[in-house]
Amino acid sequence: MKKLIIIASLILVTGITVSAQDCPPDKVCITVEQARQALIDSDTVKAQQELIKARDTAIEQYKAEIANLRIELAKMSGDKTGSEQMVVRLTAIIDFMMKNGRTKKYGIINF
Repeated sequence: MKKLIIIASLILVTGITVSAQDCPPDKVCITVEQARQALIDSDTVKAQQELIKARDTAIEQYKAEIANLRIELAKMSGDKTGSEQMVVRLTAIIDFMMKNGRTKKYGIINF
């Protein structure tokens, strides 16, 4: 019985020291599967970062385009307002000319 306990304790101690000796104390040890998963994850992160950069660039371009469109809209609405003012002015001139612009003839014979 004593031999069995001694053998079991030796196997246990040997197993602990062997597993501790596999990985040096200044290193981090991972399995092959963990290394493969880390590579896949890093590729995924890189792809996501590139996607985010592309989206940010597209958003900045859209913001610049929106600013340009706002400027164009302001120009066009200003031109429209100016045109409407001109129509009102010309209508007033025509109305004045129709009512008061003709010379009136005084006399007996009107030709």
